[in-house]
Amino acid sequence: MAKKDDAATSDEGVAPPRFRSAADYDDLSSLRAALTEHPYVHHDAPVEVEVGPCVFNSNLATNCCDWQTARLDLSSSQPQSMEEEVKRLMELKEFAILDSDHEEKFERITALASRIFDVPICLVSLVDIGRQWFMSNRGLGEVRETSREVSFCAHAILSKQDVFIVPDTYDDPRFKENGLVTGGPLIRFYAGVPLVSPSGYKLGTFCIIDGKPRPNGLCLNEKQNLRELTEMVVDTMVHRRQETERLMDEKSRLIACAAHDLLSPLTGIQLNLGLLMEDEKLQEKLDDNQKDLMSSSMKCSDVIERICIQAIESFRGGLTRTNSSKQPGDGAEQGLVNVDQLVNNIERVVGTYPKKVPFFIEKEPSAPQEIISDDLKLFRSILNYVTNACKQTAAGSIRLRIYARKAASTKDVASDLLPGALVAPKRDMFIVEVHDTGTGIDLENYPDLFMPHTKSADDGNSGLGLYSVATEISSLGGEYGVFPRQDIVASHASHPDLDSVGLDASQSDHEPSVTGCVFWFSVPLILPANSPKSSLSLTNVDGEKTGQMTSKKSNEVGAEQVTDVSTQIPASPKYAPVSSSKKRPLNSIAEEVHEKDGSGPLVKKSALTPSHTKPAGNGKSSPDATEKKWKKCALIVDDSLTIRKALSRGLSRLGFEVDDAENGLQGFRKLKAKPYEIVLLDFLMPVMDGPEVARKFRAWEKDHRPDFHQYIVGISAHANGKDAELGIKAGMDRFMGKPVPLKSLKDLAQCKRVLE
Repeated sequence: MAKKDDAATSDEGVAPPRFRSAADYDDLSSLRAALTEHPYVHHDAPVEVEVGPCVFNSNLATNCCDWQTARLDLSSSQPQSMEEEVKRLMELKEFAILDSDHEEKFERITALASRIFDVPICLVSLVDIGRQWFMSNRGLGEVRETSREVSFCAHAILSKQDVFIVPDTYDDPRFKENGLVTGGPLIRFYAGVPLVSPSGYKLGTFCIIDGKPRPNGLCLNEKQNLRELTEMVVDTMVHRRQETERLMDEKSRLIACAAHDLLSPLTGIQLNLGLLMEDEKLQEKLDDNQKDLMSSSMKCSDVIERICIQAIESFRGGLTRTNSSKQPGDGAEQGLVNVDQLVNNIERVVGTYPKKVPFFIEKEPSAPQEIISDDLKLFRSILNYVTNACKQTAAGSIRLRIYARKAASTKDVASDLLPGALVAPKRDMFIVEVHDTGTGIDLENYPDLFMPHTKSADDGNSGLGLYSVATEISSLGGEYGVFPRQDIVASHASHPDLDSVGLDASQSDHEPSVTGCVFWFSVPLILPANSPKSSLSLTNVDGEKTGQMTSKKSNEVGAEQVTDVSTQIPASPKYAPVSSSKKRPLNSIAEEVHEKDGSGPLVKKSALTPSHTKPAGNGKSSPDATEKKWKKCALIVDDSLTIRKALSRGLSRLGFEVDDAENGLQGFRKLKAKPYEIVLLDFLMPVMDGPEVARKFRAWEKDHRPDFHQYIVGISAHANGKDAELGIKAGMDRFMGKPVPLKSLKDLAQCKRVLE
C-alpha cells in the first residue's frame, strides 16, 4: 500500500486528520487493502431506529467504515460490495480531478443550475473513500469537502432511482439528525443525479440544495433539466480527462526527447572516461583522490544514462535493449540489489554534492546484504531525500539510516506520533530514513509535500524531488512520508524501549535543540533465494569491515572502488541473429569489387585479402608477408558526430581500423566498397535510415558477395521493441541501445561472429 503519511505535528499541535482519499493509493490491490481496514467508526446511532416505511441495515448504522453508507434505506437502495467500491474509486482516481483547483467550466454549470432551480446551493460532488469532495461548490463558500458520513450524495449513488430526491429532510429518518440538517447549511431539500462515467461507475452527483422544503419534489421538466445538466458535467469531466491525458503524453514526449538528446553526448562522456580509466600511463600519474573522482564521474554518468533510458522506456512502452530483458511495468525491473553497494554509491555521489553540514550513513545490523527491488528507484529516492536535506540544513547534521523491520500485528511501541509503517509494518519492510536538522516544515504544508508543484526560482527547488520519491516508491508497492524529529524525541522520552525497535532520539550531544524533519520510505523486504542472514558489516571511513552498526561520515568521497553497475549485459535471446549462415568468414575469401573504369562499363575485379597473399619465390613467405598482420575493420554509420568520435575511439583502442559515415547513403556505399568485421548502424538517419540500409545491402550482398555475411549491429537510443524487430527482419544481426559503453564494445569484439 502506497500512501502519504497523514500524521504530522508541529510545535502548535497535531495536524487535523485527513479524510482518506483514493488519490492516496496507487492501484487496485493497495486500495482494496485500505478498504478492508476498519479503524474508522464514526457512528453512535442506536441499533433500533424508528424508520417508518424505510428498512435500515442496522449493522451499517452502528459500526461501519468510512466508505460504507450508514442508515441506508434498503428498499430503495442497492448497497455495493467492497470489490464494486474499489473499482468505482479507481475509476474516480483515474479522472485525476480530486483536490484540483476550481475550474470555470464547472462553475458556469452550477451557476446556471442555481438560477434555473432557484436554489442557493448547487454542487458537483465526488464521493471519495471517506469524504465527498466538491469540484464546484456554489453557495458553500470555501468548503471543498465534508465527511462521507454525512453525505447525501453517498445515498444518491446507491439509489435505485436515477434522480434521488429528499423533499423534506425533517420528515426523512435517514437525514433528520444529520449534522448538515441540524447545523449549517441547514439542508431541508435535496435533489441529485449520479455522475455516471462512460464505464458505468457512479462517481458522485450533480445536486441542488435548498434551505426550504419542497413537498412536491421536482416536476418532470425539472427532473429532465437536472439530468441534462448532469450529462453536461459528465461530458466536461470526460473532456477534461482526455485533455489531461494529452498534456501528460506531451510532457512525457518532451521528457523522452530530452532524455534521448542527452544520450548522444553522454555516450562520448562515458567512452572517453572509459578510455582514460584504462590508460595505464595516465593511471600511474594519478593519485588515489583523482582516481576516485574519475570513478565517481563514471558512476554519475551511469546513473544519468539509466534515468534517461527509463524516461524513454516510460514513453515508448519499453526499449528492447541488449543490456536488459526488463520491461517497465511488469515487475521485471526488480532485481538483486546489493545494499552495501547502494550505500557506497550514495556516499560517492553525495560526497561531491554541496552541503554545509556533515553527512552520516548508518546501516543497521537488521539490514540484509541483498534484497530484491529496483536499485535505480531506491537510489533516486534516497538521493532526492538527501539532496533536499542538504538544501534545507545549515547547521547540525544529516543522517541516512537504513534498516529492516519485521511485520507486526500491533504496535510494539505505544506511540501515536510515529507512522505505523515504521513501528509496526504489516509485512517485512526495508526502511530508509533521512534525518535533517533544518528549520522544519510548516504544518499546513505537510499534505502537499509529495505533490508536484513549481516553486519560485529563487529557492532553487523545482518541487519535483519529493514527487519523484512518491512515484518511484509507490511503483514498488511501498509507503513514504515525513514527520518532525520532535516526534521521535517525544516518543523516546515516554518509551525508552524505542531504541530496541530501530528508532532513536536522533539527537547527539552537539545538537542543543531538536529541529528538522525525518523523511522516510519503506518498500517490501524481499530476500533472494538462499540469501544469507542479515549482514552486520558496513565499510567504515577507513575501508575496514566491522561487525557492528557503523556510522559513516561522508563529507568527502572515499577512495574505495565501486563495482560498475552499468546496465549493459549480453543480448536478449529474443534478438539473437536470425541468420545461421555457413558462409565463409572474412579472412577466407576474396572480395569482389565493382569499380567503374573511366567512362566504360563496370569491370569485375578481385582483391585478395592479406591472409591470401601468395608467398614469394619457392612458396615461402616473405618477411614482409609474415610480419604483416591482418587489421580488423569496423564501420560506424551514425548522423551524430559525437557518437561517431566516441565509438571510433573505443574501437580503435580495441585494435580496429574505423571508417565512418554520417548518413545512411554514405554507409550503404561504404558497405559495398569492402567487408568489415563489425558494422554499427544507427536506426534513424537522414537520407536513408538504418533498416533501409540493411535491407538494400542484404539484397546487394546476395548477388555480389554471396559467400560472406556482413555482421551488422543496429544501434539506437529510442527504438522500441517493435522497431528492433523490424531492424532484425530488415537484415540486422543484433540490436544494441545507445549509449554503447566500452565494456559492450569489448564484448562485441570478442563475440563468436566477429572472431570468426
